[in-house]
Amino acid sequence: MVCVAVLPAPAQTLLFKGNFAVPKAVATAQDVQGNLYLATPQGQVIQYNGKGQKGVSFSPDEMLSISSLEALPGLQLLLFDRTNQQLLWVDRFLTQSGSYRLSADNNAGFIDAVAAAEGNGIWLVDGSRQRLLKQQFPGGELAVSIPLNLVAGSSQMKFNYLREHKGKIYLYSPTTGFLVFDAMGNYELTHDLPGLHSLSLDEDRFYFLQRNQLGYLDLKTHEVVRIPLVEASPEHLLVKGRDIWVFNKGEVYHYLMMPPAAAAQQK
Repeated sequence: MVCVAVLPAPAQTLLFKGNFAVPKAVATAQDVQGNLYLATPQGQVIQYNGKGQKGVSFSPDEMLSISSLEALPGLQLLLFDRTNQQLLWVDRFLTQSGSYRLSADNNAGFIDAVAAAEGNGIWLVDGSRQRLLKQQFPGGELAVSIPLNLVAGSSQMKFNYLREHKGKIYLYSPTTGFLVFDAMGNYELTHDLPGLHSLSLDEDRFYFLQRNQLGYLDLKTHEVVRIPLVEASPEHLLVKGRDIWVFNKGEVYHYLMMPPAAAAQQK
């Protein structure tokens, strides 16, 4: 395994801008227009703008257990129900536009995480068989199948997050960190960052929560920054540009990321 060490980075600070109440969230996402989306334990998805005003909502016909939301180009959302092994797509009005049951495909195993792939496809993590898969739609054929136990050097690992970004595939294991693959599924390296949750990808940074800290991994420099948070045990995180949204116990706290003091002086 190729591991990338954590490097020190200049301290940064957060400027508090305000907060507003929301229902308890089990998953969150943010689209290119800055709208916030949260999934409730009842399987609903609710939209809010940056000022806390409630917009449209999605209420499924059947009970969902939403594990993740991914905002897609074209103002669509990809919903993943891990318990029922189901994918759903909703449009910008939060109206369901498609669905797919992964259990219908006996080759997929039990899927722990999903992510949209470039083109008409989707990346899948088969936790039961320890594989990284790429499946084409609508035919459902597997285009890529990578055995993860050979890559990670472990017979059984847990994975809970998957994203494709600029030709790279980022797969996260809470016990190991980020495993990085190229677009063909070839393993490249591991970022040794265990124990993170609520990952949020923005530009070339993976933001995360760890205990009462906000942090990010810079994908270009491999630097890691951590900033203390006032909120104890924050639950979810969304980042777009300098805007930081922290979900905690029925509230959303809005911060602005402030640059390092040295950079500010140079300006």
